[in-house]
Amino acid sequence: MQTRIKLEKITVFNFDPKKLLATLEISFYEGEKHHKLVKEITLKHPESLFNQLLLEIKSKNKILLDDIRFNPIEKLEFYSPIIIEKGEEVEVKVYNFLKFLCEKASSLKKTKEAYAYIKLLNEFKTISLQL
Repeated sequence: MQTRIKLEKITVFNFDPKKLLATLEISFYEGEKHHKLVKEITLKHPESLFNQLLLEIKSKNKILLDDIRFNPIEKLEFYSPIIIEKGEEVEVKVYNFLKFLCEKASSLKKTKEAYAYIKLLNEFKTISLQL
């Protein structure tokens, strides 16, 4: 039996500019059931962040067999067939959002002017992605 997941929103609700740590809240529906996943990430390497995020969403509430012959992605596909609604479109939006966050965090580290620094810091307080 397949599980359908509909991603709803990703919100940054906490950001540490010194460590480039952000706390994300990911809201999604699994069938009719609403879930919120809170994840702390370091805003570097958006490709890796994207893969970790999708793996965590897809493996939520799933039991994976501990078999060393399969890597985590193969286990996920084999033991819990999960479909994300509007898959490719949503994945592109999520990846671009994570890439945008990483670029903003990087520019925050490089900014020397106080006004520009505060402006960038304030952007992190209100940034979210509605899917």
